[in-house]
Amino acid sequence: MKHIFENIIKNHHWRDTLCGTGSTKAFTEPLRSQLKDFFIQHGITSMLDAPCGDYSWMSITELPENFHYIGADIVEFMIENNRQQYPEVEFHALDITRDPLPDVDLLFCRDCMIHFSYDDIIKTFENIVNSNIR
Repeated sequence: MKHIFENIIKNHHWRDTLCGTGSTKAFTEPLRSQLKDFFIQHGITSMLDAPCGDYSWMSITELPENFHYIGADIVEFMIENNRQQYPEVEFHALDITRDPLPDVDLLFCRDCMIHFSYDDIIKTFENIVNSNIR
């Protein structure tokens, strides 16, 4: 699966943005405008964003003070680019279907499993259930 997503990103198969139409600033504006209040209302102080993609729209999202954000993606070269471009942010290269997930309050998994096989969807849910994500 890793090589499939590396190829998609490397060859810009999702033409609108590096990570697809669902990741444009215009498309994500309604979500971005509500996240901070949602986190505060629900006492969420940490989150794993997997897949985080190129972090383009999340980089302009206002988060609560002292919020612990972790971005993760299976595409390692994109994670390296994110680390260079946003050195103050924590990023991990991981496969959400099998790798251990960090202990956080919330898993933010958006526009991901629509690209997975049924087997990978099941593996992802099993991995989430077996994690310590609140």
